[in-house]
Amino acid sequence: MLPGGMSPRLLARVVRSASQLTFAKAAEDVTDYWGMWLSEETVRRVSEAAGAAYVAVQEAEVARLEREWPEPPQGAPVVQVSADGAFVPLRHGEWAEVKTLAIGTVTRTRNRKGEEEVQTTDLSYFSRLAEAGDFVRQARGEVYRRGVQTAGRVAAINDGSRWTQGIVEVYRPDATRMMKVN
Repeated sequence: MLPGGMSPRLLARVVRSASQLTFAKAAEDVTDYWGMWLSEETVRRVSEAAGAAYVAVQEAEVARLEREWPEPPQGAPVVQVSADGAFVPLRHGEWAEVKTLAIGTVTRTRNRKGEEEVQTTDLSYFSRLAEAGDFVRQARGEVYRRGVQTAGRVAAINDGSRWTQGIVEVYRPDATRMMKVN
């Protein structure tokens, strides 16, 4: 049991539900799934604590990378990076922009008809509620882990906003840029 009396499986279910639902709905979900009543406040507290712990791990990795500047692992032959922001509801009726970076491996396959198709697979995501400059720095760990700096080619599919272009400038200024036009 973890501190607070939750098993690792229960904690994982609480955090997963709270990442997809409101804290109140997540508490209902846990009750329905596990038959165990948790208050909305407990769901909020344990979910935010789990998120803070994961952020601390990620920030420690960024600090290590900035301190040691190790060679990045070899990236895939072709990588896609895409960044965008989405406004999400916070507590008390407030809204804020969460920024997300998606990184994937681009592959060519054949469909059932034998036609070549290009697909992006092995997707990973990094998201933060942060100012643009902070986000670019905080994403360093995921960019490093995926070998974006050493990938053969990088396709950057973004809108034209300054911060999405800025992340490409920092990590792969030679990327082929494809912009979404609204």
